[in-house]
Amino acid sequence: MVDKEVSDLLKLGFAYLMGRDRNYRPIFVLKSSRLLSLNPLPTPEVLTKSMLIFFEYVKKFMMINGKIENALLVIDS
Repeated sequence: MVDKEVSDLLKLGFAYLMGRDRNYRPIFVLKSSRLLSLNPLPTPEVLTKSMLIFFEYVKKFMMINGKIENALLVIDS
Protein backbone atom coordinates (compact mmCIF):
# COMPACT_ATOMS: atom_id res chain seq x y z
CA MET A 1 0.00 0.00 0.00
CA VAL A 2 1.25 3.43 -0.94
CA ASP A 3 0.03 6.71 0.57
CA LYS A 4 -1.77 9.12 -1.75
CA GLU A 5 0.95 11.74 -1.17
CA VAL A 6 3.68 9.28 -2.15
CA SER A 7 1.83 8.01 -5.23
CA ASP A 8 1.13 11.59 -6.39
CA LEU A 9 4.80 12.43 -5.94
CA LEU A 10 5.94 9.39 -7.92
CA LYS A 11 3.44 10.17 -10.70
CA LEU A 12 4.96 13.65 -10.93
CA GLY A 13 8.11 12.06 -12.36
CA PHE A 14 10.71 13.76 -10.19
CA ALA A 15 12.69 10.50 -10.13
CA TYR A 16 12.93 8.03 -12.97
CA LEU A 17 15.17 5.39 -14.47
CA MET A 18 16.61 6.53 -17.79
CA GLY A 19 17.97 3.14 -18.83
CA ARG A 20 21.46 1.69 -18.77
CA ASP A 21 24.77 3.01 -20.05
CA ARG A 22 27.15 1.10 -22.32
CA ASN A 23 28.48 -0.82 -19.30
CA TYR A 24 24.89 -1.77 -18.34
CA ARG A 25 24.82 0.38 -15.21
CA PRO A 26 21.35 1.76 -14.43
CA ILE A 27 21.04 5.54 -14.77
CA PHE A 28 18.80 7.26 -12.21
CA VAL A 29 17.61 10.82 -12.85
CA LEU A 30 16.33 13.23 -10.19
CA LYS A 31 14.63 16.39 -11.47
CA SER A 32 14.67 18.93 -8.66
CA SER A 33 12.70 21.48 -10.70
CA ARG A 34 9.63 19.23 -10.58
CA LEU A 35 9.85 19.13 -6.79
CA LEU A 36 10.39 22.87 -6.45
CA SER A 37 7.31 23.56 -8.59
CA LEU A 38 5.07 22.02 -5.92
CA ASN A 39 3.34 24.23 -3.40
CA PRO A 40 3.70 23.26 -0.55
CA LEU A 41 6.93 21.31 -0.82
CA PRO A 42 6.75 17.64 0.19
CA THR A 43 7.90 16.79 3.68
CA PRO A 44 11.19 14.93 4.16
CA GLU A 45 9.24 11.86 5.32
CA VAL A 46 7.20 11.74 2.08
CA LEU A 47 10.34 12.25 -0.04
CA THR A 48 12.19 9.50 1.81
CA LYS A 49 9.26 7.11 1.55
CA SER A 50 8.83 7.76 -2.18
CA MET A 51 12.54 7.23 -2.89
CA LEU A 52 12.55 3.98 -0.90
CA ILE A 53 9.58 2.70 -2.91
CA PHE A 54 11.27 3.78 -6.15
CA PHE A 55 14.56 2.03 -5.33
CA GLU A 56 12.76 -1.10 -4.09
CA TYR A 57 10.94 -1.30 -7.43
CA VAL A 58 14.21 -0.93 -9.33
CA LYS A 59 15.90 -3.52 -7.13
CA LYS A 60 13.10 -6.03 -7.61
CA PHE A 61 12.54 -5.63 -11.36
CA MET A 62 15.72 -4.14 -12.85
CA MET A 63 18.69 -5.54 -10.94
CA ILE A 64 20.22 -8.98 -11.36
CA ASN A 65 19.77 -11.01 -8.19
CA GLY A 66 23.03 -12.02 -6.52
CA LYS A 67 25.21 -9.68 -8.58
CA ILE A 68 26.83 -6.49 -7.33
CA GLU A 69 25.88 -3.61 -9.61
CA ASN A 70 26.98 0.00 -9.83
CA ALA A 71 24.56 2.78 -10.72
CA LEU A 72 24.78 6.33 -12.02
CA LEU A 73 22.81 9.24 -10.58
CA VAL A 74 22.08 12.37 -12.61
CA ILE A 75 20.65 15.34 -10.70
CA ASP A 76 19.00 17.79 -13.08
CA SER A 77 17.86 21.19 -11.92
